[in-house]
Amino acid sequence: MPSSSQVSCGDVSEAETYLTEAKTVAHELGDEHTVALLDRALADIDTDHGQWRSATRRLDRTLRFNLAHNDRDNEAETLQSMGHLAAIQSEPEQARELFDRVLQIRRELGQPVEVARALARLQWAHQATGEQGKAEECRDGWRAIVDDFGLDDGCLRLPSHLRG
Repeated sequence: MPSSSQVSCGDVSEAETYLTEAKTVAHELGDEHTVALLDRALADIDTDHGQWRSATRRLDRTLRFNLAHNDRDNEAETLQSMGHLAAIQSEPEQARELFDRVLQIRRELGQPVEVARALARLQWAHQATGEQGKAEECRDGWRAIVDDFGLDDGCLRLPSHLRG
C-alpha cells in the first residue's frame, strides 16, 4: 500500500472521509478502541498535510486512551506518530525522546522487527541532534536485526522525512 504522500489528493480526501465516517460509527457503537485507532490514522494524514494542531490533538487523545487501557502496542504506534510529527516540525530532540520511548516498549514486548524500526528512527534523531556515535550504534543495531531475519532495509518503513 502506498504511503499517503504517494496517493493523489482526491484519494487521501476520500480516505479521510471514510475514516471519519468509520470513527463516527465506532463512537456510536461505543467502540472507543477503534475510535482511537482511526484517530491515529487521521492524525497521520493531518501530519502529512501540515495540519499539525489537529494531528497533535488527535495523537494526544489516542495516547491517553492507550495509556488508560494499558495498550502498549498502540501506545508505541502513537508515540511513533508523535515522533514523526516532531521530526516534521524540526524538533529532533523531542522526536528522539519519543522514538526512545517507542524502542523501550518494543523491546519490552519482544518485537524484534519493530525494535529495528524504532532504532532506525532513533538513528535519524541522533544524527539530527549531532550525536553521531549514538546514531551509529542505532544503525548497527537495526542492521543486525534486519540481517538476522534476512530482510532488507525496506522493512523499516521509514517515512520520506526520515530518509537520508
